[in-house]
Amino acid sequence: MKRSFVLTAVYISLALLFGLWILYSMGAQHASNYYTSYFVELSLSLDNLFIISLIFKYFQVPKKLHNQILFWGIIGVIVMRGIMISAGIVLLSYFSWVLYIFAVFLILVGFKMFFTKENKQNFKNSFLFKYFGKHLHPHSKYYLLWLILLVDIADLIFAVDSVPAVFAITLNPFIVYTSNIFAVIGLRSMYFALDAVLEKFSYLQHALALVLIFIGCKVFFHIPSWIALLVTLILLGGGIVLSIRKDSHGQTSNTH
Repeated sequence: MKRSFVLTAVYISLALLFGLWILYSMGAQHASNYYTSYFVELSLSLDNLFIISLIFKYFQVPKKLHNQILFWGIIGVIVMRGIMISAGIVLLSYFSWVLYIFAVFLILVGFKMFFTKENKQNFKNSFLFKYFGKHLHPHSKYYLLWLILLVDIADLIFAVDSVPAVFAITLNPFIVYTSNIFAVIGLRSMYFALDAVLEKFSYLQHALALVLIFIGCKVFFHIPSWIALLVTLILLGGGIVLSIRKDSHGQTSNTH
């Protein structure tokens, strides 16, 4: 876990330094858009980590395979995100009004996320889990391949709000690609670092919901990029701080 925390810190540091390079070479507006996109994508990726953890526990995947599955699974995620982003760029180049559909979608998803307590444990009852449960046998020669495929499909399902969110922040293809890639490449180390504490971020869902609503509104009200970054950081930071305080109070109460 210590090594995973160090690697997670390294990946985040690289992403932040890359933002400074964007600031130097492309200007403050692009840097603000990059940082906003990166933090939104990184936060949304926590959902992916929860689902990956659920997959490993549900199918009782041996720990010795976790690292290998995560490595190839995240490679698949990067490829799929690239395809989705490319399709989005082409779509928006021909039909710019689609951006407003993305914005409305984000606002609706945000409100649903805020007022509905998502129970991702219910994902175990989905058709996807039942289908893969018929094929995932430890002695099957395709066992590893099936698990990698399941991780990638789960990411595709739960990342449906990620690409519209980043397009609502910026339409610059370079910023869109790089923010997504930097958010995803550190997921493997982040999984091992946060697996034990993922469920303790109880207010992060509400913070993310508010961020999605805000990002959706940004399309209609043309909010400056630096304000978008500031609001995003305040909302996400507030969600994390409130979650930590709630958990610490809960532990104190249990002790007494």
